[in-house]
Amino acid sequence: MFTVSTKHRAVRAELLLTLLLALLPLTSVQALQSDRNQPLYVNADSFKAEQNNHIAHLYGNVQIQQGSLNGTANQGVTYMNQHGHIVRIVLVGTPAHLNQKLNNGGIMQARAQTIDYNVTRDTATLTGQAVVIQPGQGRFEGYRLVYNTQTGSVTGNSDGKGRVHLIFQAKSNKNTAPAKPVSPHPALTGTTHRNGGSH
Repeated sequence: MFTVSTKHRAVRAELLLTLLLALLPLTSVQALQSDRNQPLYVNADSFKAEQNNHIAHLYGNVQIQQGSLNGTANQGVTYMNQHGHIVRIVLVGTPAHLNQKLNNGGIMQARAQTIDYNVTRDTATLTGQAVVIQPGQGRFEGYRLVYNTQTGSVTGNSDGKGRVHLIFQAKSNKNTAPAKPVSPHPALTGTTHRNGGSH
């Protein structure tokens, strides 16, 4: 589900501290801005509400949906304001998943041990083995990543736990003619190559 094609050459960068990806061109991978105007649906096998704290604990097959934005987890917690509107959802799984349709027709795929979706700020904070994949842009990995559900931008940092990894998809040149297959030399056909020897 989260496999990235290896047909294109990838450039990998590793940063020790904070990595800011907001400056990357996002016009081709921008999230659907209409999602924020859609109703938010939350489903689970069971729940336990704390009315005084405006909190509801969700258990089993937790699912959220807001337009094209979909999330799944084993457990979750919803936080509501004084008007009873959900302002924040925390998804916990092994891992939890979040998907969203992009304006280029692709699907953003994300996963982490914990996904903290802030409805009012349009951000999803992924913590613990976090991965975000954007078709046409690349793959981002780190301990903590923040995905903006409005713009599609991604920021990340290691929080002292390993490094942040990026794999950018190289742009293919459609004008370049495909390389012709190389026929083996008759003298090499059927021979065995061994390591070592003089050069």
